[in-house]
Amino acid sequence: MHDVPYSQYEALLAAEHLDALQQQAQAIVARLGFGGFLYCSIKHRSKPKALPDICVLSSHAPALVQRYQTQHCHQYDPTALHIQQHPYPIAWGRHTFEGARAKAMYRFARQYGLRSGAVFPVSSAHVGLAHFSYACNQNIEQALPRILAAMPHGQLLATFVHQAASRLWHLQACTPPQHGITERERTCLRLAAQGLRDNQIAQQLGITPRTVLFHLGNARQKLGADNRAQMIAQAFALKVIAL
Repeated sequence: MHDVPYSQYEALLAAEHLDALQQQAQAIVARLGFGGFLYCSIKHRSKPKALPDICVLSSHAPALVQRYQTQHCHQYDPTALHIQQHPYPIAWGRHTFEGARAKAMYRFARQYGLRSGAVFPVSSAHVGLAHFSYACNQNIEQALPRILAAMPHGQLLATFVHQAASRLWHLQACTPPQHGITERERTCLRLAAQGLRDNQIAQQLGITPRTVLFHLGNARQKLGADNRAQMIAQAFALKVIAL
């Protein structure tokens, strides 16, 4: 585990979009010695109607994140259930997942290198339930000393990710779509502006190059651009994306 400067945590609050927040948070998770993270927030009744009931930000494999979100795994995930009843973090491993659905969830996660980790409860006045967890590919018996040593850093990271993600999701829900650009089209535009090719964008987002081409084609038409370079320039000019 490497020390993380406090300024690196504070920088999370300045993230301009969820992709940037995900990348910055993952950089800290990696310095702490873990493979990936998942942050899940359950919408409070006071939040905007446009906001999804479940908001998930994660650096885990897209298939794993999609399953967690679409199958409402938070309803039977033992780590998520823990934070509903207790205000403190716990280390988790295979022993944590009891019951048929929980065990099936753990087996699926293990295919992607998630064998143990820690989960942290986070809360604020306008969020019902939220939790942040990170994971590694070692069994709990091997990883426990490292997990426990990193817990103070994990709680700090959870707090900053929670604050930053809540703000960005709220802005996203309250801001009308610019020129009809969807969030996925905006993400593809942002990565294209960074110089990534379609196959690189596809790999990063866990989709096919054809799907990337589809999203960029839609964005180009909506922005009234004739080619890729013009599309990116127009996106910056209209503040659809930012540096």
